[in-house]
Amino acid sequence: MTYNHPLWDAPSSADEAAAWALVQKGLAAKKVSPREKLYLNAVAALFKDAAQDRKPRGTKATVIAMAAAYASFPDDETKLFYGLAILGTIKEGTKGLSARRRQPSSSRRSTPTVQTSWCLHI
Repeated sequence: MTYNHPLWDAPSSADEAAAWALVQKGLAAKKVSPREKLYLNAVAALFKDAAQDRKPRGTKATVIAMAAAYASFPDDETKLFYGLAILGTIKEGTKGLSARRRQPSSSRRSTPTVQTSWCLHI
């Protein structure tokens, strides 16, 4: 959340470069838990091409990676990060859940779960 904030301003180039440097450091770590590895894969999918092609919003690859994290760790924290990954791919101004149809099938399957999670935390 420090470098990626899909619900408001896109990260700056400096933020993206800093995030990618931290991801690389995490991926190179000798001791990483299975959960940390899945989270790192999701963040890597978001920032790996930042230098060449700025991605002000999330990517489908990030959603797919977070789907894998959620499949392995279906707790509230992972569910909320998964929900943010999904929301980050929805183009600004999209009405309702019409953007849901453009999501990969793995994220469509989880959307009611994510919606329930958001409602429980409001």
